[in-house]
Amino acid sequence: MNIRLHNKFEILYNNKTITAYNTLLNTVFDKIGSLSQYTSHLALGLGKEQRLPTDSKLGQYALSFECTTEEIQSDVTKDTLYIKKSVVIPENNETEFSFCELGLTDSGDFDPVIYNHVLLKDTAGQVVTINRKKGEALEIKVTIYLELSTTGKGLFIKGENNLIKQILGEKLELSDTNLYACRGENLTGNEYTTRVLPKMDNAVVCDKEITKTDSGLDITFKADMGVGVTEELVLVYGNQSVLRINTLETKAPKSVTTTLTSLNGNVLELGENVKEVTSVKCGEEAETSYTLTRYASKLTDKIENLFDQPFTSSTKRYVSRDQSMIAFIYQSQVHLYRATGYGFEKLNTTQMPASDIMKMFIFSNKILMLMTTSPYFRIFDIDGNNVISRGVDLTFYQTSIYPYSWIDADATVCDDGKIILGLIINNEEHTPVIMRFNQNVNTTYYDSIEKPKSVGALKVFALGKTPYNEPLVAFVTDNYLGEELYAIEEFFESSSALGDSEKAYTLVNDSLEIKAAGRAVMSQYELSPYLRVYYFPTLIESPTHLSTGKKHYVSGDGNYIIAVGQDDDFKIYNFHNPSALEEFAGGFPEFFNKVDAKDFEFVGHMLLVFTLSSVYGIVLKESMIRLDNVKNSQASYDVEMKTYDLLGSKELEGVRLELKLTFADDTKPRAAKAMYFTKYSSLGDERVEN
Repeated sequence: MNIRLHNKFEILYNNKTITAYNTLLNTVFDKIGSLSQYTSHLALGLGKEQRLPTDSKLGQYALSFECTTEEIQSDVTKDTLYIKKSVVIPENNETEFSFCELGLTDSGDFDPVIYNHVLLKDTAGQVVTINRKKGEALEIKVTIYLELSTTGKGLFIKGENNLIKQILGEKLELSDTNLYACRGENLTGNEYTTRVLPKMDNAVVCDKEITKTDSGLDITFKADMGVGVTEELVLVYGNQSVLRINTLETKAPKSVTTTLTSLNGNVLELGENVKEVTSVKCGEEAETSYTLTRYASKLTDKIENLFDQPFTSSTKRYVSRDQSMIAFIYQSQVHLYRATGYGFEKLNTTQMPASDIMKMFIFSNKILMLMTTSPYFRIFDIDGNNVISRGVDLTFYQTSIYPYSWIDADATVCDDGKIILGLIINNEEHTPVIMRFNQNVNTTYYDSIEKPKSVGALKVFALGKTPYNEPLVAFVTDNYLGEELYAIEEFFESSSALGDSEKAYTLVNDSLEIKAAGRAVMSQYELSPYLRVYYFPTLIESPTHLSTGKKHYVSGDGNYIIAVGQDDDFKIYNFHNPSALEEFAGGFPEFFNKVDAKDFEFVGHMLLVFTLSSVYGIVLKESMIRLDNVKNSQASYDVEMKTYDLLGSKELEGVRLELKLTFADDTKPRAAKAMYFTKYSSLGDERVEN
């Protein structure tokens, strides 16, 4: 990893600006090597000769001033990395002095060691001396720039970075200046990303080797990580993650062929660390209808400060059907956020109302609002980071006999962008109504309306498209054609959604609410079994009714479910498999406080935990792979796939980290050095370049 440093002086005096550039002296590399500050003071002198890189003092010391940090940019995703320091001498300062040379230092002592040097000269090359008098304002600005390049996969962490700040010479007031290496489980690829502090229980203090060169300095950090599977390595400095690498592809993937039996529900579980699937066969027949799904079976890091507003468990919120967005109603505004990696970006919602909202349905690129006041139906398109209000023509609904009052509603979106909305009218019959909204070329949405055959409805639910079913809206009732306790389901837009009366009746009988997620539909009950789960397309009933959980939280994709038991114990499961629930490995992490947790939402790659005072996220480690919707249930399949050959996965195979940072001044650039890892075992070492 190659790092070049250079800097600029600007002197503002007598309405003039004198600009000078210089290179750093060799003394600065001692400070960088020890990760120490070197920019606390500015020394001025009267020496007439330019200092050589090997010099360490001004030519003729005069006096020093303490510097103020004006600005520091340490985010590697920005255009330029720099620190700006300044010394301001106001008019009322009575000190008179002269200078023609300047140098940054870490001390206010007499004639200190300096770490850079500039000699002021005019265009003819003659030395310029500034004579500051009483009553004259003087300002000196110093900017140190850092240019960074790398050919390896180890990358600095996105955002404010302590290690970058230290290299730029800032004083960080650290009680521990060690650089630590530790294993992590964040599976984000090798890209600039945010990264919270990982678990430090496996942290190793890096050994440091400093080698001076004719043009700079090499600092090599080394850490013997010992034996153990290594998916991610993180460097920590100043109690902050500063650099990381995803090691999954450090070694070439392995080709694996295995025979698996599909589970009830047409699911093939492939396990973890699968890079890609090459082929799937049932006998001699190639399977092509499946969908590859990545999911988690473990919770890892805690992420705080996710939002720019102080949301809590009491803040009204809505999550998009695909789990990619979350909206909050706060201080008379809609705050809408899109999940990005392990964080959120905010969308422009100035065209959205924040009051009189009965329900909000958020889809990947559309939002439907049901309002308690006219115009009752509001539709918005999401275009990039902007939410744009669209016209809604309600010709059919306005000429119908149905009032603007509903007991319940749910909605979904078809592949062609059509919105399907199921309403249960607040009248004596509980009339079910289907509305469809189609968008024309002028972006206006036009309605159509249909009354199902059912006389009345108790519940309505909607499913989005999954590998198992098309988008659908369903009504459930417990009284059909005058026959008591005889339930029926009516489905719209899905030819494969065929229920039966017994299952429909089970869904609504004594049910507190119906939840729909992924391809699962479930009923929550007040007494045991507490939750019953059915899976589309054939409405398979799960044999596990979560009898230990009195309250449940479900992910929108149907992958995860949290059960809160009678003793307020919290358990999290995978529940995509109709045959059995699988509890997460390790359950909830140690940092999770069940007393504080009041609500949950699954958004993006995180589980959001809502407390009375804040919201934080827990990362879902999505290392598991399954194939959804294979043709044959409980059949044998031959699966060819490529799996990651993880560092440290073999017996007696340890991992050693080496990171070389090459520093050079701006006149002598050098080739970049990469981070590499060493696999070591009883058979000897093997270097793996990265």
